[in-house]
This record gives sequence, C-alpha cells and structure tokens, in this order.
Amino acid sequence: MKNTKVNLVVFFISLFVFVGTTGIFFIAKSNMNLQEKDVTYFTSEIKSIEAQHSGFDVSYRIYTTQYIPYLLVTDGMDSNGLSDLKDGDKITFGVENEYVNLLKSDKKSNAQFFVTVVSLKTNDEEIFTLENYNQASKNNFNTPFVGIIIIVLVALFFLIKSSIAIINNKKKNNN
Repeated sequence: MKNTKVNLVVFFISLFVFVGTTGIFFIAKSNMNLQEKDVTYFTSEIKSIEAQHSGFDVSYRIYTTQYIPYLLVTDGMDSNGLSDLKDGDKITFGVENEYVNLLKSDKKSNAQFFVTVVSLKTNDEEIFTLENYNQASKNNFNTPFVGIIIIVLVALFFLIKSSIAIINNKKKNNN
C-alpha cells in the first residue's frame, strides 16, 4: 500500500466496518439481558395464530382482537405451549418498553407489521418467561458471534496496516 489515497480509503472503510460491527455487537448483546423494568404487559384475545416454519426453526405469529400488528414469537421459544394456543384464548404478553408505541389499538392507523413478544402466558399456563426469552436470545446469538469476531479482527488488521502505511508515507514525504 504505497499510494496515500488508497491507504486513506482503506483506513476509513476499515474504521467504518470496525465501529459499525462493534456497535451492532453491543446493541445485540444488550437485548439479551432484559429485566422486568424494560417490559410492559398487555392482555388481549387471540384472533388467530400461525406457525411459520423455516428450516428447523419455528416462529409464531399471533393476531389479536385488540392490536393491529401481529405478535411475533421467535424461534427458540417453547413451541409446545404455543401450539396449544387457539383462537379466543386470552393471553398476557410482554413487549419491550421501546416498542410499546408500535402497538396500535386503532384499526385505521398505520402500525408496524409485528412486535416481538418477550414473555407470554394464559390464565392457566406460563408459556415462556422473560428469563426464557433472554436465554433463547443468547443461544441464537452464538452462531453469528463467531462471524462478528472475524469481521472485527479483519477490519482491525486493515485499520492498523493502513495506519502504518499512512504514517510511513508521511515520513517519506517529510524527508
């Protein structure tokens, strides 16, 4: 890398990838440790429920009578209790506080398509808790974690290499 312009481009691209990937890592990591204070609970009646199969994973879409977006139960949650749910069942579900405003009870509003559920229960059964959700999030994060580490290390390598090349070019130009 002798050309200063090329080194600068490599430096800034590497910096962008390094900072972006590191930021995504910490944001994803923070969503794995939700606490009760981070969650708001709602009660509604099930209008319909659909299982979505994707390879070995199953997620569920729960449509309620009261709220417009469907409730998404991601893969890794207990599917036995979910498969027992039926239309007309009353459920209590938890949603992260930052997404509460996305739940719209006004049928004419433009609400988001879904809101992820972080806990779910009926009057008779606790289907999954906030702790179950946190554990499933951690388990689902393990696979991409290796890829994130590799991307960060490669970006760091090019960041250091281009920095050294820029410094060496400046020293040459000063002599």
